[in-house]
Amino acid sequence: MIKRYPIPAVALSLLLVSALLWLGRRSELANWVLLAIIVWGGIPLLWETIKRLWHREFSIDVIAVIAIIGSLLLHEYLAGAIVVLMLSGVRHWKPMRYGAHAAHSQRWPNGPHAPPISGKGNN
Repeated sequence: MIKRYPIPAVALSLLLVSALLWLGRRSELANWVLLAIIVWGGIPLLWETIKRLWHREFSIDVIAVIAIIGSLLLHEYLAGAIVVLMLSGVRHWKPMRYGAHAAHSQRWPNGPHAPPISGKGNN
């Protein structure tokens, strides 16, 4: 699983490590682990989102990247780490479950390759 889906697998593992550190009253170290999740997982996700925006493929991923950046600015590392896990999980596991074409067509129902939506009077 780690070889096929490294970002979600490592992010989930490090979240568990961070939780154990927090429970062990090592909150500063737990925050560093959360920051590592954001940096390690957030940079590739940010790069993928920028490439998609460059190709005019807009999605909810833009809001997730804004949330990651906002969590860094506000020092809310747990929130950012959870968003990294969520975004990486959707990107890596959704194509596996539904197939790459189905995942793309669900994200872009009215995209450039979708059939036109006919209104009233267009038979």
